[in-house]
Amino acid sequence: AEPREATPGEALLFEKEIRPLLAKHCFECHGEKKQEYGLRLDRRAHFLKGTDEGPIFNAEKPHESKLLKS
Repeated sequence: AEPREATPGEALLFEKEIRPLLAKHCFECHGEKKQEYGLRLDRRAHFLKGTDEGPIFNAEKPHESKLLKS
């Protein structure tokens, strides 16, 4: 299934709660300048693409996502 657009509430939650965590803990190795394992997390499209090995996020079962197990 194709990913859907975020609702305004989801977008706000992401900007206020999630993006700051990614910026603090992830962007150094998985941002615009560097993408270890082919993973880039600073843009939604890159996040949904995942790594060179495939997706890191399971929208149907988020708690089982590879991102949370790393």
